[in-house]
Amino acid sequence: MLINSAGTEGQPAPHNQTTIEDFHKVFDANVLGTQLLMKHTLPVMTIQGSGSLINISSQASLVGIPGGSVYAASKHAVNGLTRSVALEVAVKGIRVNAIAPGPVDTDMFDRFVGRNKDAKAEFLSKMPTGRITTTEEIAETALFL
Repeated sequence: MLINSAGTEGQPAPHNQTTIEDFHKVFDANVLGTQLLMKHTLPVMTIQGSGSLINISSQASLVGIPGGSVYAASKHAVNGLTRSVALEVAVKGIRVNAIAPGPVDTDMFDRFVGRNKDAKAEFLSKMPTGRITTTEEIAETALFL
């Protein structure tokens, strides 16, 4: 099993204020990192005749996020990689899935909303459960897949 969970959100900013440097930083970590890890893991899984690749995407890839257009686009690219590679390797007994959580209780979430308690409260008010996801819940989902 390979879980691609490393990534970065970049600098939150309105789209017209994003920089090419931030774009490359986010896409290199989120997309190129995912691509390279899958590419170099697939030969081993092919020899085994089985395996599971899990890519951590984001709800932002599905619905967008104000101030996070580059992050959302990078996670949308992860979804495209996931779907395409899944179609390529299914006949080899290899499963490829993405998990697209909403806000997760991590340092990345804290950096994105800042120390602004109102911003955090706004996120929580939109969550059906009234709370953000934990990393343990994502790990349990990955193990299920």
